Amino acid sequence: KDYSGSFKAPKPTAFSEKKAMWLYKDPSGNVQGPFSQSQLMEWLAAEYYDDSLPIRHMDADENAFKPLGFIFKLDSYVEKPPGFVKGQHAAKERNGEAERRTPAPEEQRPDSDAPGELAPKSGSAPTSASQETPRIETSNPER
Repeated sequence: KDYSGSFKAPKPTAFSEKKAMWLYKDPSGNVQGPFSQSQLMEWLAAEYYDDSLPIRHMDADENAFKPLGFIFKLDSYVEKPPGFVKGQHAAKERNGEAERRTPAPEEQRPDSDAPGELAPKSGSAPTSASQETPRIETSNPER
């Protein structure tokens, strides 16, 4: 299912979806439920509450309430890997800012010392007059 926005479909939990029924605490502290994971996720996507809603499995201890995002392993509760920023790589690709590679020496333009400038592929036409290859005329006395 697509939960839209910043929410992603939850990963399977230790409880079977058919058997798993969940209780939550409403803003007044009243325990509500039981409800299926699907129903809780629909209400989350509709923004009736956020991923900090305290929930517990109906068979769990009365004091076992944890944030919905933690129980269902939503993005806001997933441990981030060191050295990465979420979405940074995908955003660069979407914006056409994919990392530029440093060209191999044979790809460097002979008239440029600037790294990152690629030499035109052989057989390709110059893109401007300033890039045209000068023609050297030779005189042939035997003509």
